[in-house]
Amino acid sequence: MVTLLLALDGVPVGCGSLRDLGAEPEHGPGTGEVKRVYVAPSARGRGLARTLVHALEDRAAALGWTRLVLEAGLQQPEAIGLYLSLGYAPVERYGEWADVADSRCFAKAVGSGARGPAPRSPAPAGTLRVAVVPYADPDAAALRDAMDAESLLAYPEVEAAVATRGRFGAVDAALGSAVLVTVLARLDGRPVGCASLGRLHGSGGPAGPAGPAGLDAATTGELRRVFVHPDVRRAGVAAALVRALEAEARALGLRDLVLETGIRQPAALALYRSLGYRPVLPFGRWQGDALGLYLGRTLAV
Repeated sequence: MVTLLLALDGVPVGCGSLRDLGAEPEHGPGTGEVKRVYVAPSARGRGLARTLVHALEDRAAALGWTRLVLEAGLQQPEAIGLYLSLGYAPVERYGEWADVADSRCFAKAVGSGARGPAPRSPAPAGTLRVAVVPYADPDAAALRDAMDAESLLAYPEVEAAVATRGRFGAVDAALGSAVLVTVLARLDGRPVGCASLGRLHGSGGPAGPAGPAGLDAATTGELRRVFVHPDVRRAGVAAALVRALEAEARALGLRDLVLETGIRQPAALALYRSLGYRPVLPFGRWQGDALGLYLGRTLAV
């Protein structure tokens, strides 16, 4: 175990530790764990936690480690936001956290294992148009069917739960009953993406300091079923869909938007963060879900 102490003007204000996980079979050589990162309340808001984590990463690289993992609870959205901003990506829960439903685990390559960001795809050739359509629009429904098939490959453990609710068709219809607006993206007339804005499911609770100040069902909407055809991903289609729904939300008088995305969808997580969404507490029907990450933002007037 390695522990670093952070001092400000000679006064200790923070600490953090590293633990060697190289001997653990589920991690392997070169893996360390970031643990117990803490900054005193009186010293927060100055970027010291970021400084501390960077120092821990430098120490890990000096030790020859190539990968760091860590755990953060869903009740700590600010901590999750910090780690995401530092390049940590969600991974499966490990070790003592494996069966803790409200824990989320993250990993990052460091030292010689570090890699640059994935290149952005070029903008799709042709004309992209986003328009409001009925939820039952055949093209939007076909895209949601493709989304469900893809989701089942990424999250096979949800198949039994979906089956008890009548499979994806019944689940989709139930979600549609609470939808306020659906938008469809067409590229030169070809349907390539869809997304919906729905009413907030349940009153939830405070969204936490990293997101909207609270979840008022009357003024909060939920982004749902955002999907882009694989052929045109990483080219701005999803961002166009989200921005279109944000405009519709403003027109409806909504002030805040929240969403859920899965731990196995790093590209979706990166997209939402690039659009200004930040971690919030679990809300509504998602409370108790073991696979989700929750984001939100307050809309500009």
